[in-house]
Amino acid sequence: MDIPDLPSMVTGLGRMLDVDNLTLAPAPLLFLVVGVLLVVESGYLIGLVLPGNSIPLTLGMLVASGALHTVHAVVVVAVSSCAGAQLAFARARRHGTCVLPEVLGRPLPDRVAAWQRWLHEQSGSRPRSIAVCGHMIGGVRTLAPRVLAGTRLRRRDFTMVSVAAATLWAMALVSVGSIVGDNEVLRTAYGFAWIPVVLVAVGSRLRDRSRL
Repeated sequence: MDIPDLPSMVTGLGRMLDVDNLTLAPAPLLFLVVGVLLVVESGYLIGLVLPGNSIPLTLGMLVASGALHTVHAVVVVAVSSCAGAQLAFARARRHGTCVLPEVLGRPLPDRVAAWQRWLHEQSGSRPRSIAVCGHMIGGVRTLAPRVLAGTRLRRRDFTMVSVAAATLWAMALVSVGSIVGDNEVLRTAYGFAWIPVVLVAVGSRLRDRSRL
């Protein structure tokens, strides 16, 4: 059995990760998967390792290809991400604002803990600003609702700010994705850009196993 060389493997992986492959899936299925991923990304701590910003970008590229409608994509992204933030806020306020348990925080990068410390420092004096800006940044979007639940920010106020932030975030990234999707070179490059991510993830997993 012949082992493919590295260029062939990279090319094959790039084709597998090509966004155009998603046009074969029904729109309702795509929206369902996206909705679940975005709720989890902003609603649960596992969202720290999910590619939240890449999801609306990908939908924007599918909008450019004609597979999805712009308004539908923006609504699904905004509603799902906002719903996840509401879930995180409600659970943290009910059960306490413990954001990163020791067992979870250990394998995460140091910058995640730094984000958490910074959010705690800023949330008391500028909770609304944190709610808006935090929703725009991957990782922070997962942590911010939990930190804000420990402030005096009312649930109603958080909901209003969260809806506005999620809508702005969805419109911006779906629009950028649509622009990228209109350019064949950028669309292809986007697919290949996932290759280092996949390789790093696999390499990290193999390294962790070798240490056991």
